[in-house]
Amino acid sequence: MPLVTLLRIEIDLFSLAILAIIGASVIIRNRYHRFMDSRLFLLLIISISSVIIFEGLSWIVDGKPGAAMRIAGYVINILFYALIFTPMGIYLIYVDHFTAPNRPLVLSIYFWTAIAVAVMGALFAVLSPIRGLLFHLDGKNIYSRGPLNGFFNILMAVIGLLPAYVLVRRRKTIPSASFFNLILYPIMPSIGGILQQFVYGTNLFWPATVIAVFITFINVQNRQIDSDYLTGTFNRSSLQEYMGAMVRKTNEKRTFAGIMLDLDNFKLINDKCGHRAGDQALIEMAGILHASVRKTDFVARYGGDEFIVILDTGSDIVVNEIIDRIHAAMKAANSAEKDYTLSASIGRAIFSLESDRNLDTFIHRLDGLMYMEKARLVSTI
Repeated sequence: MPLVTLLRIEIDLFSLAILAIIGASVIIRNRYHRFMDSRLFLLLIISISSVIIFEGLSWIVDGKPGAAMRIAGYVINILFYALIFTPMGIYLIYVDHFTAPNRPLVLSIYFWTAIAVAVMGALFAVLSPIRGLLFHLDGKNIYSRGPLNGFFNILMAVIGLLPAYVLVRRRKTIPSASFFNLILYPIMPSIGGILQQFVYGTNLFWPATVIAVFITFINVQNRQIDSDYLTGTFNRSSLQEYMGAMVRKTNEKRTFAGIMLDLDNFKLINDKCGHRAGDQALIEMAGILHASVRKTDFVARYGGDEFIVILDTGSDIVVNEIIDRIHAAMKAANSAEKDYTLSASIGRAIFSLESDRNLDTFIHRLDGLMYMEKARLVSTI
């Protein structure tokens, strides 16, 4: 076996080993696959592994004599090209879901774009043996590129950059760390693919893809550790960590504010409309909070129907402006067609090192102010 083939197979095996470790970790940590992004990420790993396997097999059978090897060469290369757009499509869907988790996948234009591209790639692959569009085998069963192979690779790079376009458009909806982790996936393989097109025989696209998958895997794990499964907001442990950091930064010139929010009549929504409607109300409320606060602010689900927002400000004016935006957004979200009405009781306070002393005291004060507001609203009805 030629040295170049051995090197490519070694790289492919190393890439598959990395993907297997990542895939096993995703399965073990998400045994019930409750997270849609975990399921999509697992599909991404499987699809990339499949493409790498067929690419390795194509190098093994390349130039091997005999009719059986010729048939194997065509079948393997057809499957390779038929699957090549699948990882890109899955990643596009993954990014679309990550940046807009409350919208059903099938209602997204990017979902159908991914499907259309995958189907187009499969058609090109199936037709290739007839016209030699992407590849052909000569009399010695040696693989060579077809006339549309260059166009196909450039199209791969363009489609691969679509997730980057989605991320840039929706950058304000996700944390900065997630943005930079996620955008590396489409950029790195695209660069590798372009270089591979001009340097024949190099194996750059899929190793670059595996590295990008590893970086994305870090983002997936961080999201599950830090986030509330239902609403996509940060969870209680993340809140404690963040508030601890804010307290350490607090001094005479700098402090922060907190808003504690409790949905009104949440039990009634669950009892009257069902728990699915209750979940939707929580998801909707999380979306309203994210849309109403600034990028520097922190939104977390504290528990049940309670949310806490930490504002990087010590200004009462700023806090009141954000609360006004939250009330306005809830009012705008309500309509006669919906089974429930969104409203909330809100407690707000500026953290004080002198009076609050620690996080538990501050949260207890926010909780008391919130229930005072709830009692006031009940008394006015």
